[in-house]
Amino acid sequence: MPKLLWNCLIAAFFAWVIALFSAFLGLTLTILSWLRAPDVPKAAVFPVLLVIFGKSAELATLLGIPIGFALAARGFVQSTRSKLSATTMTPLGPHWRAVLGLSCALGAALGIACLACINYWSLAPGRMARSALTSARERCLADPGAPGDPIPVLGATWICGKSRIPRLEGPLPGSNHRGWFSAGDVQVSDDLLTVNLEDVRLGVRPSGRVPMLQLRTLHASVHGVRAVFRPAQLGPWSRAILGVGTGFLLGGLGIHQIVINRWTRRKVAWALSGTSALSACVALMLVDIKAGGTLSNYLWVPLASVVVFALADRLIHRLARKSPAVVA
Repeated sequence: MPKLLWNCLIAAFFAWVIALFSAFLGLTLTILSWLRAPDVPKAAVFPVLLVIFGKSAELATLLGIPIGFALAARGFVQSTRSKLSATTMTPLGPHWRAVLGLSCALGAALGIACLACINYWSLAPGRMARSALTSARERCLADPGAPGDPIPVLGATWICGKSRIPRLEGPLPGSNHRGWFSAGDVQVSDDLLTVNLEDVRLGVRPSGRVPMLQLRTLHASVHGVRAVFRPAQLGPWSRAILGVGTGFLLGGLGIHQIVINRWTRRKVAWALSGTSALSACVALMLVDIKAGGTLSNYLWVPLASVVVFALADRLIHRLARKSPAVVA
């Protein structure tokens, strides 16, 4: 049993690193045009990359743990197959299921603590922007004659004035500095998905035959990039429990089925763990996109993955009955 657990730990670590790199690269490519835009301040890139890293770590946990565990279990069964007799199910001892469950529980507890720390810094990038907004506005109120303080995360600047309250001004994203906005007050959500503006003025500078355009409204709301940012409905610990718990649940189920059935084919391990882990990632991303949904919607993440796991397991058993060479 210790050998199996050690092999699972090593395999899961390498699978997690590979999945982390792949997810980080893929998510970065989805907003590469935004990152390279000339009107995006360089100081705003770091918080966004931190968010991408946190989401990548979450997806890597859902993918790396089940796939790593399944591949390690497959290798263990292959290496010990000659020791198994017709009446011996496993060489792990009579209480191996209890040891496996306890080991997964302990590993999940450690993983939850690590992922929660990552989530604390990456799940609420709006805190950084809100802190900068508050301190800059307070400096303007204390010293109206002071020069405006830039807010790099938003690419805007508080403009101080002796005869009026401070206003936040800056270029409209994607306008190549031809459009601008001004607001009397700003409220930023923790997940940076929503920015609420009060007493808003929008303008477009003339270019060629386009006239000067101006718009004024009491309230405006700007929504962020949902492909990268995660809604703050679940806190750092809740999201860590969801991701790590689902990953270890699928990993433990994969080890159990592969060891019990003595499956040694690599493609079987991939089919069993890869499909269920991928379904968990897809379910999580879909629930995150529907940020207005209820918290109970996140139960679809473990539920969908377990259902896909059961379907894959049943399909493999059916194929094994028709052709034992498929799994042997």
